Amino acid sequence: MNITDFEKIYQCFNRSSNGIAGVKDGEWYILAGSRVAEDDTPSYRKTGRTAKLIKNGIVENNRFTKDYKVKSRCVAVSILGRHGMSAREAENKSREVTAEEALQILQQATVVTPCVSDTPASKEETTEVLSEYELEHVITDATFQKLLFCQNRANIFSIVGQTHTEHWHSSFLCWLFDPSSSLQLGGFALERLLSLYEQKQDEKRITYDDIDNMDYDSFEFQTEKALKNVRMEGWKDGSIDVYGSNDDYVIVIENKVTAAEQVRDGIGQTEMYYDEIERKKEPGQKAIYIFITPDPNQNSKCSHFVQITYQEIYDSVIRPCLDNPNISDESRYVLEQYASNLRVPYQNSAKAKAPMALIHMAECEQIYQKYPAVLDHIYETAKSGNVESVFYRRYKKYQQVFDEIFMSVEAYAETPDASVQRKVITFDSLVGQKKLAEGSELYMDYDGERLFAKVVKDPEDGKCYLALLDGQHHFYLDENGKPDARYMKYRTASAPASDAVYVNRIRRGEKKDRVPLNGTLYWKLAEGDIPLKEIMNERNLH
Repeated sequence: MNITDFEKIYQCFNRSSNGIAGVKDGEWYILAGSRVAEDDTPSYRKTGRTAKLIKNGIVENNRFTKDYKVKSRCVAVSILGRHGMSAREAENKSREVTAEEALQILQQATVVTPCVSDTPASKEETTEVLSEYELEHVITDATFQKLLFCQNRANIFSIVGQTHTEHWHSSFLCWLFDPSSSLQLGGFALERLLSLYEQKQDEKRITYDDIDNMDYDSFEFQTEKALKNVRMEGWKDGSIDVYGSNDDYVIVIENKVTAAEQVRDGIGQTEMYYDEIERKKEPGQKAIYIFITPDPNQNSKCSHFVQITYQEIYDSVIRPCLDNPNISDESRYVLEQYASNLRVPYQNSAKAKAPMALIHMAECEQIYQKYPAVLDHIYETAKSGNVESVFYRRYKKYQQVFDEIFMSVEAYAETPDASVQRKVITFDSLVGQKKLAEGSELYMDYDGERLFAKVVKDPEDGKCYLALLDGQHHFYLDENGKPDARYMKYRTASAPASDAVYVNRIRRGEKKDRVPLNGTLYWKLAEGDIPLKEIMNERNLH
């Protein structure tokens, strides 16, 4: 096809790849002569699709021998870079060019020896020319230095040694939500909290009309609301972390920072709170139950409590308060100090240190947009543990800042060792929002072999999970010939990716430890060869 036939032409670059994609009558093509990435690092392993192109002679010596039809620009950049990515990432790694520019790029791409387009964008995207000089550009960048300054700056909570004391957080939340507090924003913060609750509730306890018509000035809030003579077995008394009420509503907030929910004789404290409040609230009062935690994996024992993370508290309550034009300088200072404290890592149940909330996502995204290739290389080097690399040493020196960037940017959304992830998206939520279907098969390529899994629904709890499959697409069986429970109920993508590699290595007689993997990058939907991360990103789930 003649290059002038295309309505729009894009240069697609990603690491050592450099090619042209064109669109005509709504159909996308990778043009002959486009260069595919030459290196094949573990996280950028050849997709099965690229391997087929090589086998069929469409790609030879990492170059396209003929025009090749694809579904979208995202697919074009993914194939050229041998790296699944979201539509947003693909847009960042491509730019519209003229026909003359496209021809020049294709002429350069057909040179067998490694070459780079003269355009500034492709130089910035090519890891082969990365140097310590470019690394220093990132570290000395004004935005990076701002993050480093904020990371090292003490806040009033850390000064008094109360960074993540549960009682202190509860006291602050009580002050934040109380319409009569010195915050002096009236019911604004509480309204933001209840709007978030309304979005996440399974039971329709309140509506937006309720929130709009609520008498916020009549609410009274307190911490450690005492409950005496509790009737549930194992419990004699208790105290609610944050309690608010008026004639029409009761708001019960259980706040967990580092501790797990207390359980006595099999009954959790949230179950006890629910039983007591439902029994003692006034006729006609509506009760709202909220479970606040920094850990998205931690849920309350009582299903009537709605989980809200500290990240959501920052995004939906604190940030809007800071942006409110009526906030006083004194209140702004207190909120900024508290937000700074949320960046301080806490020890979660998995024994991994993570911030309670990420508060500089815009700045982190700004750095990524300026230095995508350098950050990609830092991420991969840190993940590989290459201690000889200057990139690794710089990562370790500024690890808290780099980890904040990696967790904040959607292209990564986790630390290189995958010990801390920004958000958890379960397979049950993917199925519930019709992003995946029950029975969908996924695959991943690793160690030169293809591994399989399937989305299944558990008949006991009605939730969907990922189950591993063997080479014949059957469930792994235990010694009794039944599906092995260890490989049947994965909520998220990374653990089954690691286990799939581990089980396959054991099958081959190799004794190796489990490898940490970002499952959203490795798993692909068998129908369409679509990376799981792309499914999440394109549908705004990350």
